Amino acid sequence: MHEYSENRLLGEHVPYAVEAYPEGSGRHLSAESALYCRVITDGLFGINETEKGEDLVTEAHLPSELEKATLKRIYYRGKFCDMEI
Repeated sequence: MHEYSENRLLGEHVPYAVEAYPEGSGRHLSAESALYCRVITDGLFGINETEKGEDLVTEAHLPSELEKATLKRIYYRGKFCDMEI
């Protein structure tokens, strides 16, 4: 994850994966981009809804190299919120 992030964010690539020659000759984000976001929200922050879907709960899984992590402006049920773990 560290190597991939460093390459995508600081390397020769754009910060998101773009398919070069998709159907219809139009550039668009690949599914890899959505999966990358899910690694952060699901993997590091462990964000899920409660059983009734009323609240968000987290179960953080930060690597030892990170003291804290922050997500800002998460849109959930018509409101924005921030999370810091």
